Order: sequence, then structure tokens, then C-alpha cells
Amino acid sequence: MSRFLTTAVAAAMAGALSVPVAAGATQHRSEAELTPRLAASADSAPSALHPTEGRSATRIQVKLAEGSSSALRTAALSGEGDSRVAALNRSGTLRDVRPMVDAPASSLRALKATAEQRSGDEQADMSLWLVAEVAPGEMADTLAQLNADPAVEVAMAAPLPVQPPRAGTSPATPLAALRADATDPVNPLATPDFTDRQSYRGPASEQGIEALAAHEMPGGKGKNVAVADVEFGWTMDHEDLTQLAREDALIANGTPSYSYPEHGTAVMGEIIGDANEFGVTGIAPEATGYVANAVSSEAGFTPGAAIAGAAEVLEPGDVILLEQQLTGGRGGFAPVEIDPAAYDAIKTAVAKGIHVVEAAGNGAQDLDDPCYGGEGFPDGKGDSGAIIVGAGASSRSGRTPGEVLSYSTYGSRVNVQGWGEMVASAGYGDLQGGYASTQYTDVFSGTSSASPIVTGAVALVSSIAQEKGVELDPAAMRTLLMETGTPQAGNDSAHIGPLPNVVKAVEGLGSGSAE
Repeated sequence: MSRFLTTAVAAAMAGALSVPVAAGATQHRSEAELTPRLAASADSAPSALHPTEGRSATRIQVKLAEGSSSALRTAALSGEGDSRVAALNRSGTLRDVRPMVDAPASSLRALKATAEQRSGDEQADMSLWLVAEVAPGEMADTLAQLNADPAVEVAMAAPLPVQPPRAGTSPATPLAALRADATDPVNPLATPDFTDRQSYRGPASEQGIEALAAHEMPGGKGKNVAVADVEFGWTMDHEDLTQLAREDALIANGTPSYSYPEHGTAVMGEIIGDANEFGVTGIAPEATGYVANAVSSEAGFTPGAAIAGAAEVLEPGDVILLEQQLTGGRGGFAPVEIDPAAYDAIKTAVAKGIHVVEAAGNGAQDLDDPCYGGEGFPDGKGDSGAIIVGAGASSRSGRTPGEVLSYSTYGSRVNVQGWGEMVASAGYGDLQGGYASTQYTDVFSGTSSASPIVTGAVALVSSIAQEKGVELDPAAMRTLLMETGTPQAGNDSAHIGPLPNVVKAVEGLGSGSAE
């Protein structure tokens, strides 16, 4: 399918989702440094869907009212007809009006129909989302006109993407120096085996998810599922991610720029790192890996479009991971579903039977705060069905394993946790430098490192369930992980939930606890 052309991410992006340490660094950043500055006055906070920060001054996104005809959509895009979108397009107030998702409207309506048939619930029509440009200073008036039109469901300034940090600017350490302790006498520059640092795959007694035990079960390495990662970029030729060299590995939302590839590389290393004698091994090394870029030059930052594209390709039982966060109602980072287009796409994917795992964000935000809609997160729209992941302490840091890390967003809507610190994976280069294709990290962190751990657990449970002939829908999967995981340690007032335990979750398949 066709998608957008993608260029470099706008320089205006700010913030961080993951918190890796720069290559060559000798000290970890403190949690205080990772915690964003929050709004001082609770009374003045805007709603989560319309924050005053993190929004474009010139790019707008518009959703036509559900049930709008193909003719109305065509007229809006062409500048013909009586709708305000068409009139503003015709007058030049709206420029470069285009569909948010660059796919035939018929295929997006087919996705909607499939999701509705499976779930029994009405789903959003992603073909009704449009994007456009407005001149500086015209945003407020344009939004007022559009939101007064009954043909428009919602119009809003487009969200700005949150930039993951780069790996630093220090020169890379020569490979020979970093690999001085390599044990391969034939090739002394061969990458060592780093799997002993991946204790997140190990037993629950060591704050692991029991992935290694699950690997001994039929389907226990993820062979029956596909996993798609939605974010900015990846090192597609990394030596430990050979799956990404497949021609169909990219679910293209245009031609990606592969901005910030180290981030996606670390994410995918946790999930599908090759099972070999060097580097890292993923939690679900036999799962089929896909990637979907969230930014395009034509439509800007459109995670909803990338999610919809992944939902078209993936099947029930597969997994979509959302490695994005947005500026929320208190000025800190919150889950990407506070963007209504992303929410619509997530809800549709879940209704199709796809498990969606979503980073809670590094904003220290309380999702039970009224600005997020309270029990109706996000903003009263109701449960999207995604598994939202917080960041917990690892067994390698000296903290109490499983306690909430201070920068993690939290609340009753956060379902489970993963390691938010000290995660070994591919990319970045602090553990092993050199070329991007041979780099590894020992300190990947944030909700970015936590969410792939949960994604791997979901992939294993789904794959094993399919071997057993058990159909596990997204709601049942989420409940199963919450009921069988290792409980959160410490003060539960900042709730992030348990760490998944794959073995206990599989046992729950037989007991019926997931029903």
C-alpha cells in the first residue's frame, strides 16, 4: 500500500520518551533530571486533548463527522461544496489539505467494517481524518470556524512529536578497545554475548518476566505472532536484528527518514533480537517484526496514520507497540492516545483483535487527574483497549525492584509495568560502540524500555495461546497479565501495576482466569 514521503523530524520537537545514557558517559542521569516541569496551578490546566503546549502553530488536523459521505470527503479535499472545510480550502485559509492516512478510503472503511464485525461495536472511520496547513496567527480563528460546522467532528492543532534523545556526541570508542575481552580467537572483533545482562527475560525471583522458561513451551518464542513498532526510525541493518532486512518489514507511512534510529533499534532488540551466540536475544526472537514510521513530510506527525497502517497489515493475536508520547494537560508527557486520531486508530486495531501496547510516558502525570477525564481517560472518551505501561525499577539498579520510577506517568488506567532502567539491548553504543550496526546499550530506560518488555510478554502469551487453540482477545490478555503478574512494590498510590509473568499467564489460560 502507498504511504507518505518522510523527511527529517521537525527541529521544534522537545522532550524525551526513553532515557538512555550517552555513549561514553560514566554517570547516570538522576531521576530529578528526567522529571519534566509540571504546571504550578491545577486550576488553570487545559484538557488533555487540547493542551497549550506541544501543538503546532501552523498544522491542523480535522475529522469530518462520522457517517460523512465519500462525496463530502472528496469535496472537502478539492475545495468544492458547502462545508467549512471546503470553503476554507477554496479561500486558501487551509492549504495542502490531504487525507491523514495515505491509503484508499475503501480500504480504511474495510478495516472499520472488519473491526466492527469482530467486536460488535461501532468504530471510527480513519478515512475521515484530514490534515492541512494554516498561516501563522490564523490557527485560533480557523479552529473556531471549523468546530462550529456540524460537518466537522473535531478540529485541532496537530500534536508535535516528542523527540527521543540522541546517543551523545562523544567520538565512538574503537571496536578493538571495546571488544578487548572478546573470547572468539578466530575473530577478536566479534561482538561478545551480552545476554547475561538481560535478566528482564529471566525468573520472576529476579524481577524477570519468565520469558526463558516460556521459550521451552510450544510457541514459546513467539513464532505465531507479528509485532509492529510505531515510532521514528531504526537501524535496519543491525547485526542482531536481521528480521528488519526483510523487504516487507517496513509498513511505510511514506518514505521514512529513519530519524533517531538508535531508539527503535533498542526497542526491537528487546523484542526480536536474534537468537544467536552474540549480542542480545529478544524476548520473542521468533516473532515476525515490523516497523511503522510515525512522521511524514506531507502530513507531519501522524501516529494515528501509522497505527492504522499497521492495523491493516496485522492480524488478530498480533501486537502493535506505540513508542510515542505527547504533552498532556499538566505540561508533562502522557500516552499518545490523548491525540484523538491516535485514539481512533488504537480502538480500531483493538477491535480487530490486535493487542496494542502503549507507553504511559515519562511525564510523572496522574492519569486520574480530572484534566485527563478521570475514569473516562482520555478526556471522557473511554477505554481504548490498549495495554498502558509504566516504568518500574529493575533488579540491577539497587532500588526496590518493581517500585514506580519517579518520572513514570501513572494512575488506574496504567495496567502493567516493565523495567524503566538498566535495560540491555541493541543500539546507542554505551556498552559497545563502533558502527551503528554493531552498537549495544546497557542503560536503555524510561517507559521506552518498559513497553517492549511488556510487548514481548504479550507476544509470547499470544503465541502459546494459539498453539493451545485458545483465542485470547485484547481485553482478556490485559486482564490476564494484570491478574498473574509480579505485584508492584512500594507505594501503590502512584499505580503502574504488576510486571508480567509469562509462565503464570499461560497457566491462567487453562484456569479460565482470562475469561
